Amino acid sequence: MKRVPPSERIRQEWNQLLCSGASGEENLLDALVRTGARYMLQMTIEQEVAEFLGRGHYQRGDCNRAGGLPPASFSSGYPAPPRTPLS
Repeated sequence: MKRVPPSERIRQEWNQLLCSGASGEENLLDALVRTGARYMLQMTIEQEVAEFLGRGHYQRGDCNRAGGLPPASFSSGYPAPPRTPLS
């Protein structure tokens, strides 16, 4: 399943409001302004996070672990033990 960034979901909500209008007693203009503000805030947050991490949404960095260390062989962080031939 493909993961969708929150900004994309908000943009889809914006398009739905433009196509079908506001639901129930909600004013369309209020809903558009509220959704637009949420979209701008979410885009700003996503840009700040991408700049801080140095990568895009759901992209891996050069190194997977904190501190720029190369990935370990096991989740414990210890390398795999050497294999010994069976006699």
